[in-house]
Amino acid sequence: MYSKLYQKIYHNPNARSPTLHTILMVEKIIKIHSGKYDRTDLWKHLPKKVMWQTFMLIIEYLEESKKIKHNNQRKLIYIWNKKRTKKQNKSFNWHDIVEQIFKKRNKQLKEMDKLVKNSTLTESDAEQIGHKIKAKILKRFIK
Repeated sequence: MYSKLYQKIYHNPNARSPTLHTILMVEKIIKIHSGKYDRTDLWKHLPKKVMWQTFMLIIEYLEESKKIKHNNQRKLIYIWNKKRTKKQNKSFNWHDIVEQIFKKRNKQLKEMDKLVKNSTLTESDAEQIGHKIKAKILKRFIK
């Protein structure tokens, strides 16, 4: 999720890394004035001056962390809901997900067993076919 942000901060010598205080300040202003300002207007109305590049990095972080969005008029809207997020995290049941994955995989294996049940192809036959395919692919790319 944050790999692009990481690259921007750590692989660009001119990029500035925002402090937690600055991030929280921008997030608070967006929350208070949700739907009122676009990026430029919000940047101009911040209580403390922030470099544009740093500000845009904060906006990108808040978008990727699903805390803000843009409406049709490109105004910034605060959308994060702490209660809903906690509820979603509690309702997330890994056991059910893993069980579904295993059932699906088991079904696929049974279907494969049915397909090869009456096959007369041996393991050595499959290896020979594999070698022939590799040889033809190698010929094609060596030309």
